[in-house]
Amino acid sequence: REAVCDHLHRVGTRLLHGLHRLQREHPDTIAGVAGMAEMCFLHYATEDLSRAVAVGCARRGLLFKRTAYNFVSLAHDEGAVDRALEILDEVLGAAAG
Repeated sequence: REAVCDHLHRVGTRLLHGLHRLQREHPDTIAGVAGMAEMCFLHYATEDLSRAVAVGCARRGLLFKRTAYNFVSLAHDEGAVDRALEILDEVLGAAAG
């Protein structure tokens, strides 16, 4: 009854585009974005930054993998993706400073 594939592509595309935006805003921290809309991830400039981002996100209630892949699910909506990107942005800013 649910258009699961359509949902995953829609919210995954939102996440992937957001990760690309974060890469442009934090080029010293994020070395690259990889994957596809439904499962994507960040490449960090260093292992220490990767660890700092994972810990900072977890402290704010976001579990974001340090390696491939972060999967979107039917439980994720646009608001959840936007909040995840906000948390990542905050943590990336703190990790770089």
